[in-house]
Amino acid sequence: MTGPEVVVSESTVSFDSATDLRLYLKKLMDTYELQIYAYGEKTGDLVRETYARDEFKKENMRKIHTNWEPLGPIFMNKIDPLSGETEATSEMLAEFKHKVLVTKGAFIAVDKAIKEEREYIPAGRLILYLSYGVPKMLVVKKLAGRH
Repeated sequence: MTGPEVVVSESTVSFDSATDLRLYLKKLMDTYELQIYAYGEKTGDLVRETYARDEFKKENMRKIHTNWEPLGPIFMNKIDPLSGETEATSEMLAEFKHKVLVTKGAFIAVDKAIKEEREYIPAGRLILYLSYGVPKMLVVKKLAGRH
């Protein structure tokens, strides 16, 4: 089967050191920041296009949500695709801002633990659990013979 790549956002990632974990969090944060830039650009283009339409009136902004109808567990906008795409990219932008905020918090905490409190994160196998692509929990499996 061909088609778009499937990306699963629930996952675990294992590391051999807190430094490797820190590097991963930095890369994850950078990736999300690039997504914010891309969605920001796309949203800006769509907003400008929406306002450029002759038939678009400011009062229509209040009616955007009425263009959506349920399609099973998701919503579909077939009435005004331009405003639908604008709203969808705006929501994605907000989601990636949240992802950066949480990932940055995790990065700062790990970075501080490495720099100031070297023994705070014990040596061992570190397993990071992600929920919707956001760091959620960290489990440390200590090396044999260490407590």
